[in-house]
Amino acid sequence: MRLEDLIKKAKELKRMGYTIGQIADALNISKNTALWLVTHEELKEKIRAEDIFIDISEISRDPYCIYKISSVMSHLIKKNVKDSEKIDVIAGISNAGIPFALCIAKILNAEIGIIIPRKHMWEPPETGRNTFLLDGFACVKNKNVVIVDDVITSGTTMREAISLIKNLKGRPILACVIVDKKGLKSIDNVKVVSLIKLTII
Repeated sequence: MRLEDLIKKAKELKRMGYTIGQIADALNISKNTALWLVTHEELKEKIRAEDIFIDISEISRDPYCIYKISSVMSHLIKKNVKDSEKIDVIAGISNAGIPFALCIAKILNAEIGIIIPRKHMWEPPETGRNTFLLDGFACVKNKNVVIVDDVITSGTTMREAISLIKNLKGRPILACVIVDKKGLKSIDNVKVVSLIKLTII
């Protein structure tokens, strides 16, 4: 996607009422990049956007592709969780992590949890509410939890999700994503696995 198309898409989402945080999530970019795309004409050099745009829309709009990618992620999860650790809950980070988490939970015979990240409520200059677990889904207390999302951009959302699970007395045992833009091995002592790791050299 060309930069002009990204700017147009970001501005369109903003007009539809998306917060900057939701735009960042929808486009798999950082919050600063989303802010820059929406306001770059007014701000010029005040905010410098450095990011890699990841377009997984060919996967995310096709149920067959979602299921196949989820199958590969399930294999990666099983390979990286100790045999002694039963996976109780797959917690998907909203929005893009949810379809993958649902399929993975089905494949691994686990409960499903839904995490709403703080960035969804982020709109400068406000900081937004805290990350929270959606009611009506799995309780994580005293359970082994694998956290699933599509892309790690900065690691902040995953870090907040891990912290949330720990605060709710759950045990985050693994984080699994399709693409890791930071090339992380772990976040707060929780192993991170991904289908694709990007490294800037």
